[in-house]
Amino acid sequence: MPNPREELIREALAAEPDDPLVHFVAGTFYAEEGRHEEALEAFSSAVRLNPDYSAARLGLARAYAALGEDDAAREAYRAASEVARAKGDLKVRNEADAELDALDEF
Repeated sequence: MPNPREELIREALAAEPDDPLVHFVAGTFYAEEGRHEEALEAFSSAVRLNPDYSAARLGLARAYAALGEDDAAREAYRAASEVARAKGDLKVRNEADAELDALDEF
C-alpha cells in the first residue's frame, strides 16, 4: 500500500512542478525514508528553481553526505553556508558549517 504522505507529495509535484518548496518537502520526505538518491534529486530541483534556498542547499549537502559523495557534500555545505550567510539565515549557516567541520574530521 502506498504511503499517504508520498501520494500527497506526488500530487503536489504534479500540480506545482516549478515550486521549490514542494521539491524541498519531497526531498525531506525521501531523506527521512532513507531514500537518499531521490532526496538528492528533489533537493537539486529545489535549488535549481531557487538558488537562494539555503535550507534546500543544506538538504542537498546532507543527501550527498549520506550517499558517501564527500567532495560533492563539502561543496554543497559551503554553498549552503554562503547562501545562508547572505540571507542572514544563521540556523542553516551554523548547521552547514558544523556538518562540514564534522565531515572534514574524517
